[in-house]
Amino acid sequence: DKIFERLKKIYRQYPDTMYVAIYDEDWLKYPDEVREVGRMIQEDTEFGLRKISWFALSSNESLNQYDLDELPLLGFRGTFIGVESKFAPQEGYQKRTGMLGIKETIHSLLNRGITCTGGLMLGFDFHDRVNIQEDINYYVACEMTAHQISQVCPFPGTPLWYRLQEEGRLADVPWPEVGFYGGGGYKYKNFENHEIQALILEGYRRFYETWGPTLMRQLKVEL
Repeated sequence: DKIFERLKKIYRQYPDTMYVAIYDEDWLKYPDEVREVGRMIQEDTEFGLRKISWFALSSNESLNQYDLDELPLLGFRGTFIGVESKFAPQEGYQKRTGMLGIKETIHSLLNRGITCTGGLMLGFDFHDRVNIQEDINYYVACEMTAHQISQVCPFPGTPLWYRLQEEGRLADVPWPEVGFYGGGGYKYKNFENHEIQALILEGYRRFYETWGPTLMRQLKVEL
């Protein structure tokens, strides 16, 4: 009820709002909560589904808990969904599991008027000079409304960071200079850092040349 009341407060204060971000690492993994907010939106006589829409981070794992046809009826308007890598499921990346593959999930959401922003990470230990191209091609085929391509970046305090520290692979780069674009903060297994940067730019170019600018992809979903 607090989420619902905050949604209404925002629409009263900013009536031209398109949708509101409910910011959680993966809010869709709480279906009872999501459906209850959706029920309150449907039954609302002030704004209802005519006006209220929301954006939330999700995962293939959490989305597979729903009949995708019900999501627009809950006010779900857009999502950031991690693609991460085509090979993520076989590498034990839990959030990529589900009945549908990530590409099929994304296309199903787009067909229901739900915009999808997705992320691809380059520089995993399992990436080599052959399968990284396959990963980029798979990512482009997902046809997200908007997207980001970045490098794998270990954050201090995470299991990955501690493992790389034990292996002596953390780069001698001050933490303020570490980022998704530039200094990744560690030594890649099969690439030099400048090669990852070149592949990121190649991925952006390939996506743009395949699907056009983000604005046109947004328009396609709206239509």
